[in-house]
Amino acid sequence: MRIGWQKLLLVLILLLFFTAFIHYDLGRFLTIAQLKIAKHELLDYYASHRVMTALLFVVTYIVLAALSVPGALSLTFAAGAIFGPLLGTVLASVGSALGATGAFLSARYLLGNSIQKRYAGKLEMINRGFRDEGAFYLVSLRLFAVIPYFVTNVVMGLTPIPTRTFLWATQLGMLPVIFLFTYTGTELSGIESVSDLFSPRLILSFIAMALLPIVAKKLIQWWKKHQGARKS
Repeated sequence: MRIGWQKLLLVLILLLFFTAFIHYDLGRFLTIAQLKIAKHELLDYYASHRVMTALLFVVTYIVLAALSVPGALSLTFAAGAIFGPLLGTVLASVGSALGATGAFLSARYLLGNSIQKRYAGKLEMINRGFRDEGAFYLVSLRLFAVIPYFVTNVVMGLTPIPTRTFLWATQLGMLPVIFLFTYTGTELSGIESVSDLFSPRLILSFIAMALLPIVAKKLIQWWKKHQGARKS
């Protein structure tokens, strides 16, 4: 199986990026502790450059999510701390969905097409299932987050699920999680002492995060039942 120079170039770029990320310990800038240190500077910059701050945030989120770099959680908290829960949710949702789609397309380009051609017969039944129920599976995986998001991006890239289906199902499935983390970020930005951890709003957001898998399970059961009723 021949590997084109375009694929080799993409692999080389990814390797160089991850090498630099590890060597220079860039992950230290993507922590909640670092967010709290820089929060005043970020808020000041946002007050003076609102559109630019939003664009830089979305682009950064897309790049990190596409490259599966740790730090998306901190960025989601940062969205709430800087932009507030509503705008922060919108920006983080767009960035995460587009970034995940970038990782999905990279996996499909590097491996997916080759695997589908090589094992077309063996994958026929699996492919049929993903064509019929791919959106349902993906929304379920995003809501429950049992499998890390970056793993889901890569695995889905090996299936025949359409790109637009992957994009909207990813955005829909991740939206409740992103909203909760963004909302929590609005509270984390104001934590200065241990007693601040027990603010009513922060406690409610943690309770909501704990209940999310239960609510998601009920919604998915309802969706599956509704889809079955439509087919019958």
